[in-house]
Amino acid sequence: MASRILPEASWQAFTADAALRHWQLIEIEQGRAFTLSPMRIDESILLYLLGEEYVDPQLKGIIKPVAPQSDFPLPPSHQGIAQQVVQVWLQATAVSSYPVIQLCGTQISDQQSVAAAICALLGCHLKQVSLTTLTATPGLLSTAGSLTALMQRWERAARLTNSILLLDCQEMNGADGLQRQVFLQLLENLQTPLIVASRERLFSPQRSPITFDVPKPTLEEQQAIWLAQLGTAGESLNGQVEALAYQFNLSAPGIVAACTHALTVGEEGENHPSPVSEQLWDFKLNNYKKKQCLLIQPKEI
Repeated sequence: MASRILPEASWQAFTADAALRHWQLIEIEQGRAFTLSPMRIDESILLYLLGEEYVDPQLKGIIKPVAPQSDFPLPPSHQGIAQQVVQVWLQATAVSSYPVIQLCGTQISDQQSVAAAICALLGCHLKQVSLTTLTATPGLLSTAGSLTALMQRWERAARLTNSILLLDCQEMNGADGLQRQVFLQLLENLQTPLIVASRERLFSPQRSPITFDVPKPTLEEQQAIWLAQLGTAGESLNGQVEALAYQFNLSAPGIVAACTHALTVGEEGENHPSPVSEQLWDFKLNNYKKKQCLLIQPKEI
């Protein structure tokens, strides 16, 4: 029917390698003569054509959006990294030839902020997937070609939503063969912009990423964030913000979380509100205890 209705119709448009079927825009029912087979449009594609936001149910819960950072301005040192990455990508002849960018550091929150700044400069959206999620989700990679199909779905989504993917490899286990295999396949075969967040430098023999180290903000940058977040409450610290920044040595989102905790909890007592300095040290102590609990795991007998 389609071949009769559409002007200048060509059977080449329906081959397996043509765009309609390669990107799974349409599905052709198997088991009948090709010319008599019903043809369906992917529901998410139909809704997208009708003006709805594109959402792929097969990616939902696996690849998640990262909200733009609005709680604080990006520290100048991190903003400089974002600008360098943009310059590297703009030198590429096409989006498909963008080199993979690797952001190395101990804080995924800082890496997320830099990646979000990169997307803001390029006018793109940021989405994130965890390598451990990909390898630990039951049934996700259970069949041959399932990762290839997942990558193809993402490449379609990236083009339709103008998005960049952040691959979180912070918890990557170098001794885990499946994790290594999935990482290499993504790094070497993904044809849309990719940013890798990792603690250490990761390599591929076929497609080496361009690496940028993302340290914590400098001491001066941390002080500026402390002052901006505490506002007038910082006056009670008697000018000891420098010592505070040195003792805590937090990432920018960590400083925001600490200040929010101190300002919120400190005001809970109506008659005897706790000093901001006391709440800040309680916050640091509680976080230290949490880290120690994670490090001390009971041994299996």
